[in-house]
Amino acid sequence: FGPKNNSWKPSISFVTRCMNRLHDLKLTLPKNISDNSNYKKLEFVVLDYNSKDGLGDWIKSNMMQHIESGRLNYYRTEKPNFFCPNHSQNVAFKLASGDLVANLDSDNYTHFNYADRLAECSSVSPNRIIIVPENFLLPGSKRLFLKGRFAIYKNDILQLRGFDEDLDEGFGNDDVNFVFRAMLAGFSVVRYERSFTENRLVTTDEERVSHVKNKEFNYMRNKN
Repeated sequence: FGPKNNSWKPSISFVTRCMNRLHDLKLTLPKNISDNSNYKKLEFVVLDYNSKDGLGDWIKSNMMQHIESGRLNYYRTEKPNFFCPNHSQNVAFKLASGDLVANLDSDNYTHFNYADRLAECSSVSPNRIIIVPENFLLPGSKRLFLKGRFAIYKNDILQLRGFDEDLDEGFGNDDVNFVFRAMLAGFSVVRYERSFTENRLVTTDEERVSHVKNKEFNYMRNKN
């Protein structure tokens, strides 16, 4: 496989879905927009999954210039009572307009020129690739080191039928499930430097499960 042509670059969507994570987005979202300002065909998609912490008001007060420029697209639903990691991810996938869709959790910094690096990775093939950090699934490691950070062509998300919503009682291995299914389907694994995933904000297990239906993090991780 090869790129469509030597000058072609994909449009990219960074997708973030969250419930009551304003304290994270205040730090990460402006920084991530700034750190990727050189990549023209880029949008940030934020799905507000019925937050009660004033996220919408903060967006209106602080981020309107990015919405008006088309850099940021903010969506909100007021239906869910609990945060559903997989359903919310699938909704965010559908809202993305880019050729390449990259997950970006609310506590993640992209670091400088992450979008450019993903575009370089995507030049390997115009389809059927899954882009992950270089230290994901290292032989002999006790950790997977995915950190919710992967990118994939939107057309291929449809082929894989998105995240598995049967895993939506709580957190645990939902992103790994998706990446493993891509690998089992024969997708090529393309890796970028681990430095792009470092220095994420600290999120405790207690905070992760504070808004999901099943709050037993270890139980859900093992079950999934």
